Amino acid sequence: MRFVVLVVFISLVVTSFGQDAEKDSLKQLKLDSVHKPKISLVASAIFPGMGQIYNQVYKVKGQRNNLWWKLPVIYGGVGTSIYFVYTNQQSYRSFRNERINRLDDNYVSTDYAYLSDSQLKVYQDQYDRWRNLSIIGGLGIYLLQLIDANVEGHLMHFDTSDDLSFRLQPDVLKTGSVSALGLSLRISF
Repeated sequence: MRFVVLVVFISLVVTSFGQDAEKDSLKQLKLDSVHKPKISLVASAIFPGMGQIYNQVYKVKGQRNNLWWKLPVIYGGVGTSIYFVYTNQQSYRSFRNERINRLDDNYVSTDYAYLSDSQLKVYQDQYDRWRNLSIIGGLGIYLLQLIDANVEGHLMHFDTSDDLSFRLQPDVLKTGSVSALGLSLRISF
């Protein structure tokens, strides 16, 4: 893993310096020939967003830059889910401890004196459920970024330029001695 991080860091530093176009295009072709989608998947599994960074380093010149909108979404989603897991766990513990403390005859409630035991149970169950949903949401975001890194790594050479064209035009269809008017669909790459 250290090797992958070192390669990504060195590649980022090397590609950040401006050089003439011919050397830069040769370097892009050389770097692109060693790109492996499995490394992006493993890097994203170890550190979320690292696979997207790895894929961005090996982008072919002229492809769109997808990195700078993905990383804030990844870290925002993971950070938000961690925040909700933490706050819901704190609230769950607070209501649970209040219910446990009320079993003692000498305990005097200060925080939740206005709630009955059944209301405390409802709140405890609610925060437990919200905590579990926050964990599931965080895992969902984590899995989505893994899938994104892997798919983007495999589609590295997919042409996303504006040179693709789609043309629908009238045409005469001939089958044996019968002719008919129709439409033909032509896709140019």
